[in-house]
Amino acid sequence: MDSTAPIRMSASRRPGPPMLALATMVAAVTLMAMLPYLAGYRLSGDDIWFLQLAIEGSEAVADNAMHAAIEQGRVGQLLMLPLNVLGAYLSGDPVWRAVFVALYVAQLLLFAVFVSTVLQTDLRVFLFVLLVALHPLAFAFMPPNAYPLQNTVPLIAILGARIAIVRLRQRHALRAVAELPAQAVFALGMLVSEFAVAFGTALLLAEYAARAGVARQEGRGWRQALQLALARRFVHADGLAVLAAVGPYLLFRWWNPGVYDGNSAGGIAHPLKVAGTILGHVRDGTAFPRLGGGLSSAEAWELLVAAATGVAVAAALFTAAGGLLRLAAPAATGLATLLLAAWVTLPVAISTKYQAACMDRGSCAYLDSRISYLAVTVAVACAVAFACRHPLGRATARQALAICCVLLGVMAALTSIYNAGKARDMRRIHQVWERADRLACTSAPPQDAAAIRAAVDPDGLIAITPPGSIADFWKAYFGWKALRCP
Repeated sequence: MDSTAPIRMSASRRPGPPMLALATMVAAVTLMAMLPYLAGYRLSGDDIWFLQLAIEGSEAVADNAMHAAIEQGRVGQLLMLPLNVLGAYLSGDPVWRAVFVALYVAQLLLFAVFVSTVLQTDLRVFLFVLLVALHPLAFAFMPPNAYPLQNTVPLIAILGARIAIVRLRQRHALRAVAELPAQAVFALGMLVSEFAVAFGTALLLAEYAARAGVARQEGRGWRQALQLALARRFVHADGLAVLAAVGPYLLFRWWNPGVYDGNSAGGIAHPLKVAGTILGHVRDGTAFPRLGGGLSSAEAWELLVAAATGVAVAAALFTAAGGLLRLAAPAATGLATLLLAAWVTLPVAISTKYQAACMDRGSCAYLDSRISYLAVTVAVACAVAFACRHPLGRATARQALAICCVLLGVMAALTSIYNAGKARDMRRIHQVWERADRLACTSAPPQDAAAIRAAVDPDGLIAITPPGSIADFWKAYFGWKALRCP
């Protein structure tokens, strides 16, 4: 038997629970994994500033959006800042927090669908379970708890658009006009930020590479495979969409160079720092450096939930692995996704600001880490496929799969324990907001800075982005919240 051939396991050889049971396991894993995310909101100084703008009103939002766009040389701030203000404003409502988490989960699901679509292999359930179960709950600058809409909404738009376009092309819908609405959504999603541009272009690279790979699997030579992958109409349509997003950004940046070092390329002359920052951002977006965290302080019920999560993850992965085992060239696919993980982090890694934060202070995880996590998780799935294709010793593919699923279940359980510990920390911040809401609804909330701190936030858990004053924020918050007291 050819050891490089995809492993095919029919339903009769691989009996499992019915689809309803699998759906139940996936739903249970999703619920157990994502419930801790409901505990935290407004976790960064920027989120507090966004809420302050919401309190000041729409004119302040518009003025600050224009100011931020000019100061940073980012035309996308005209869309991004209002989106962040809306997220910070609504996140105080538990129902909206649940909506934000649901949107984030929908983003993960769409990504799993996209990967399955371009690879023409059904990895949806396997990859989605991995994305949810190994997702680390991070504190400050990581959605969905901070900036709940900034990346989520554009990434959903980009993924939905690319899925529609790829499916049209796979059905040989040759009229370019059929793609036009999806290409417009794709361009608009990328216009919001350079994070979205990096993500959108990474998806394009994945599409073209996958199309060439599928052509190779069909027996075509490299030249013909590349010709099919780089078909002129595909390149032209996608190139125009990218230009529609990047063109306005570059023109605006030319007119307004900006003074913000967070999106500068000043660090590009330091390749070792660029590489180190990329590695740090990609690594800290995963659960790997966090495994074992919170284990000693975990409560009994948290250990029970973690154990149930691990068992459900292992069972769901083993049941849903049929498509993964048919994946051709898992090693090449995994390597390509790791390169794409580095690609989406590159815009941040060439900034001296984030190089210093990561390399000097060890603070690497950031917004882009949530994006690189997606690609790393695909690489993990590819590693499982490779291990089953080339099992060690006398193990069979089925035994190798079982071992991999158990190991991933253990990782999911450890991630659950870590996330539970972070959720406890986030609940302390939630208590600050509860105290502030109670004080706002009294007849005379404190006005002195020291009194506010003692009554609302004695541990100093809430901070605002300079140059704002946290005492001034709380005074404004008291007046705004008083108008909304029950």
